[in-house]
Amino acid sequence: MSVDERMIDEVAKIINESENVVVLSGRKVFREIGLNGVTAEHMAYDIEAKYGHSSNEIVTAAFLNWRVEDFFDYFKNVILNPKVKEIPDSVKDVKKLMDYGRVKKVVTRDVYSLYSKAGCEEDDVIALNGTVEDNKCPNCGKIYSSDYVLDNGPVPTCADCKVPLRPGFGMYNEMMDSGKINDSCQAVEDADVVIILGSSAKAKVFNNLLRYIEEEKLIIISDVESFGDEVATYRLYGNISDIMNKITEKVTKVEKPEKEEEPEVPEADDKEADAKEVDEKTADATDSKEE
Repeated sequence: MSVDERMIDEVAKIINESENVVVLSGRKVFREIGLNGVTAEHMAYDIEAKYGHSSNEIVTAAFLNWRVEDFFDYFKNVILNPKVKEIPDSVKDVKKLMDYGRVKKVVTRDVYSLYSKAGCEEDDVIALNGTVEDNKCPNCGKIYSSDYVLDNGPVPTCADCKVPLRPGFGMYNEMMDSGKINDSCQAVEDADVVIILGSSAKAKVFNNLLRYIEEEKLIIISDVESFGDEVATYRLYGNISDIMNKITEKVTKVEKPEKEEEPEVPEADDKEADAKEVDEKTADATDSKEE
């Protein structure tokens, strides 16, 4: 699919005129490098054949308690997909736009902490669905990484309490963190421009946020066009990383105005000050004698 170079130029121009861009990062960003996400809809048939249940049934608190070994097998081999260790180029480009002073916040459905691994500050990323890096012991609260989950038997347990870990990503049908939702709404409302990256305008989570942004401030960058995308004035489709790279190459850093240097007030020379003090004392002594 050929990319509209004129649209690339227009989008880059819009970003160059903005200092508060918010990126809504969807599933297709991490699927470009072979990561499946939590529910892995594109693998529905294979998951049903292997586990006898759909992903929506597996990724629940009930299934974790009922069939804990199958749950962690799914966690390790479907969600984590240990063969994939890279960071998508599109994520690296978002980090560059942050460094340029253009992007201020990322709201992501990525559970792999890709933006943090790319170097983004924790406060600049809102991970709506949690992260596979914060697996928690339900007893003592100790946190374990995804590497620990992969390396510690069929059912990874807390090293101290010996109980199965609770995954750090959100389970199916669980309520999202209301604090994260509020922060996301505020970020979108305050934004100059919003970029939907690797998703569509009708994706349930992002669609609820778009009521806070005007059409001319909305950009969609994804692999294919989806129903409802016409709400965005600017739309680009193709390889997500290639498109982001083309845009980033045309974006410049925010130029901060140089501070005017305050004129230095010359300090009196120490010797001159001492001499002046001596003269004043001599004058006082002379006055006293004359009196």
